[in-house]
Amino acid sequence: MELFWNEDGDLNFRVHLKENQAIKYLNKGSQHTKACFKEISLGMLDHLAKLTTVNSSNENLTMDKIYPIHAKSLIDAGLMTTFPTLKECIISSSKRTDERRSKRKGKRAHARHIYVLVCRIFERSQFVQF
Repeated sequence: MELFWNEDGDLNFRVHLKENQAIKYLNKGSQHTKACFKEISLGMLDHLAKLTTVNSSNENLTMDKIYPIHAKSLIDAGLMTTFPTLKECIISSSKRTDERRSKRKGKRAHARHIYVLVCRIFERSQFVQF
């Protein structure tokens, strides 16, 4: 995380990269599922968006303009071709979080049910033989 002052004198946050840092993602040709590749790109964009201060000067910029090195890595890996704006990333991230929470709530409520299995024990003489 990198802290910096913008032109208006406000304190902002963004992702910090080291000078020689190389970013690599799974290559599209690997044997992973489509869902895995989708989650890599969406997860990376969510992560970058959450670590970035949103203001009027950057909310309508696409993520490849804000983070060109990350975007180039995603393009080179064949995971993305077009990028959403920072504002769109924040909105989609909150929607996905809400969906996950509601799924988790449903699973948790279902997990609290108690199921009783009633079995009747038969004597040998009650079984019908064929």
